[in-house]
Amino acid sequence: SLIFKAWQASQPSPGAGKKWVRSLNIAGLLFAWFLLLAGFGAGWGCFDRGREGVHVVVFLAVTLFVPWLVLLAGLTAWFFRPAQVGLIAPLLKKLATPFAGEKGREAAARIEGNPELAKALGWRTAALAQNAAMDFHLGALLSLSTMVFFRRVGFFWETTTDTAMQKTLETAVKLLSSPWASFAPQFVPNVAETRRGAGWQGGGEGWIGFLLLALVVWGVAPRVLLQLFAKVREWLALSSPAFQSPAHRKL
Repeated sequence: SLIFKAWQASQPSPGAGKKWVRSLNIAGLLFAWFLLLAGFGAGWGCFDRGREGVHVVVFLAVTLFVPWLVLLAGLTAWFFRPAQVGLIAPLLKKLATPFAGEKGREAAARIEGNPELAKALGWRTAALAQNAAMDFHLGALLSLSTMVFFRRVGFFWETTTDTAMQKTLETAVKLLSSPWASFAPQFVPNVAETRRGAGWQGGGEGWIGFLLLALVVWGVAPRVLLQLFAKVREWLALSSPAFQSPAHRKL
């Protein structure tokens, strides 16, 4: 153990910039795990134990529509405050601060004071945020798969009016299934037949494939594309000529 401690002491300590980047990665990992569990809980919470079924309208709202509203709010915030790049960036920076150490915090202060550096950092936090959001949808996918394989669960929808909710849901299903409806019509559920009435005894299996594909196509895939976009923008910011000054290279 003495030799190992001596070897550790002989290793050069990471620079301030590397410490800050490492702390951001730790914060992003913690946030991603949190949203993975949140996505699993959100999906599992849609299961009605008394009825042994999942209300598909609630499931879609919680696992798809609400996250997309959050994304739109983040894009709106970025439009008015480009340096923030969304809503999650300030939270990730605060979460990273305890892991950064004094030198890392000093580096963060210098980064925030430089427009070029702040832009690159903003895109880095945006990529981490999209990775965490992707994990939310993966958690919902995991919960849905768990319910299907390990429980007797049906899928239904209900409403107090005769046609209003049905027409809205049919429109939503048509829109969400448009990428695969032409070659996989078996994954487009029959909305009218899955309405829960007085004699409902379970069923609605046609929703299973639809919900899984909807989470992949409209949940996971867009987040992957946005994450790649943010990484490309970060690379462009780091490789721009304005970033190649001696002070920047030193930092």
